[in-house]
Amino acid sequence: MKNSLIKHLLFSMFLAILCLSFFRADVQAKAIYTGSTKIDCAAEAIISRVSKEGMTDHQKLKACYDYLVKNMRYSHKDGKVKIKPSKKEKEAYKAVLAALKEKDEVTYSKKFKGDWRNLLTMRGTCKDMSGVMCILANHLGFHAGYKTGRYVRNNGSSVEHWWNWIKVEGKKLYCDVQAANDGKHTQKRINKYYLQSADSRGWRKHHRG
Repeated sequence: MKNSLIKHLLFSMFLAILCLSFFRADVQAKAIYTGSTKIDCAAEAIISRVSKEGMTDHQKLKACYDYLVKNMRYSHKDGKVKIKPSKKEKEAYKAVLAALKEKDEVTYSKKFKGDWRNLLTMRGTCKDMSGVMCILANHLGFHAGYKTGRYVRNNGSSVEHWWNWIKVEGKKLYCDVQAANDGKHTQKRINKYYLQSADSRGWRKHHRG
């Protein structure tokens, strides 16, 4: 009887630890804002525009990526501001930020300050597109950063290139806004460059570094 009880308790503890590990793996970090009201409001406006009711943060992340692929223009020149939050979006941003502060679920970083303007204009190079993706991912609570290397074209030639890493459930995965942007915006092409592992065949075909 005693041995049976001990086994039952040990099994219950094992299940509890297993469940706790699962939930921790799915918990995102705090939202990371830039600290600039203008930029953070614009980032939240983009997230709001691409989101649908009931979406998870993972689904919102994909929606943001799709939006950038379809709307950011590759350019070395600056452009006019395109992301202009409405009065309603400004109020929604204030409410979201207040709620995050109350729960202590927001922190700040100026790491991607060089890409703030690009978020507003929806223009830039592969580096700029990666920076904007980082800002949006950070707002959703995902740690993200740049990755530099070479992009290998189908003819074998290559160019210096920037793309993203994003930590999802403890694993570093990669996406490439500009590579998906450079061509027809078919969903197949867009998905091809979204959250791929570094050792996947499709990813290794075009990325070195």
